Amino acid sequence: SYGNTVLYTALAEQPSEIRVTSLNASTGTVSRDPAVIDISSTTSLHSTVTIYTSINTASDSLGTASVVFKDNSNNAAGTVEDTNCTNPVVSRDSDNYLYITCTSPAMPVGTYDVELTLDAFGRVLTASRAIEYSGTPMIQSITTMQQMTTDICKTAAIGYTKNLRDTRGMGNGGSDTISTYGIIKAKDSNCWMTDNLNLYNKTVTSSDTDFSYGGVTIPNSSTSDWDTSIPELRVYRGSLNQVYYNWCISVSSLSTCSSLGSASGNMNQSICPKNWKLPWYDDYWSLIDKYGLTSGAQLVSAAGKGYALGFHNYYGVFNWYEKQEKFVGSSTRMWTATYKNFSTTTGVNNHPYALLFTENIIDASDYNGDYKMGYPIRCLAR
Repeated sequence: SYGNTVLYTALAEQPSEIRVTSLNASTGTVSRDPAVIDISSTTSLHSTVTIYTSINTASDSLGTASVVFKDNSNNAAGTVEDTNCTNPVVSRDSDNYLYITCTSPAMPVGTYDVELTLDAFGRVLTASRAIEYSGTPMIQSITTMQQMTTDICKTAAIGYTKNLRDTRGMGNGGSDTISTYGIIKAKDSNCWMTDNLNLYNKTVTSSDTDFSYGGVTIPNSSTSDWDTSIPELRVYRGSLNQVYYNWCISVSSLSTCSSLGSASGNMNQSICPKNWKLPWYDDYWSLIDKYGLTSGAQLVSAAGKGYALGFHNYYGVFNWYEKQEKFVGSSTRMWTATYKNFSTTTGVNNHPYALLFTENIIDASDYNGDYKMGYPIRCLAR
């Protein structure tokens, strides 16, 4: 017989536990389980986040780390993209345990998981619902068009600008590519899109769009059937990837276009992102009046008017009579959600209202808009 002693050595896997705390610089408050970040003011949007790990090492090669916040709040206003906690620094305490500090990003109200990656150790550590953003949202904390609210716009400073993502994306053969729009808090105390709407070939619903009924399909680009006697929903994508809409699709209502001539007023629904609207005539007039604008060129630069509006170049129109894009880069008309009574030779007295912007003038007088014409859309936060 033969016998021997075998020694088995086991190295226990360290648990993937991390603890997250936040330090609010403006109040000196430390919180954990979850780490609370107050976004009620611009001075408290960012906190110092510390992530304590269970990794113990005497090594001086601590490497780098990445810290990602992942939305865990099922935000109805649109999914929040994963966002990095910025400037992470890996350190070791007096007992040789690793900890990481970073600066929290501006995020919407909600609860977030934390994912920590340590490259020198090949480890990914996670904590569920470890970060909570709370308080009254500021415009600095939102990332999507659909997260805008009346109160958020109201608390923004005049002249504040930001880029916001439309959760609907944009149409491109049916795929959801990202569409981002510039916005500005203007001197009329409203938040305006500084870019034209870019949405086509897509079905949108009341969950992400500014209307209360079921899904509406925004058609693909087409030059056909714009002049049909029965109003249709029409879209044309121009030479500069500019998207033009007839008024029927602008207000997402084929039935309204079918009954033109019966009444006048302001439409209250549109294909603008949820919590935004197609501006009424009075909204545009208030903007023009506050800046003292007399030309489309001033709409873009607002030079000498206190704050630059920064509306991006306004492009042209789609003329359904000639089936082509016209006046590209030199003039445009922009739809409003207002329709009025006009005396016409056709006997149809009710027409949608559009404003004319050129390099030299802004025509804010009554305009007999043809609902079949293709014009750009700018949206206004409610």
